[in-house]
Amino acid sequence: MAFSSAIDQAVHDLSPTFLVQRHTLKNNMRIGNVFERIVVVFAGSFGLLALVLAAVGIYGVVSYSTRQRTHEIGIRMALALRVAMSFARYCARGCG
Repeated sequence: MAFSSAIDQAVHDLSPTFLVQRHTLKNNMRIGNVFERIVVVFAGSFGLLALVLAAVGIYGVVSYSTRQRTHEIGIRMALALRVAMSFARYCARGCG
């Protein structure tokens, strides 16, 4: 810091109205990366929103398919179909 204060004093002696600003490399890199950080935050936010919308859509399709077949599921369960097989069968039908 002694060297930088000597430089500040020399510049002040040459021109008292000249303003000297010192920035560290870390500060310059932080300022330079602001745009990239904003882009990454927006991209991550839109990705998260897309993931939530996809999950809600898949849930809606499976729920709609299951609701349409509620009576059939009850009959199959009364005839001793295992719950795991029933769930897997209707999820597969709802998704494809």
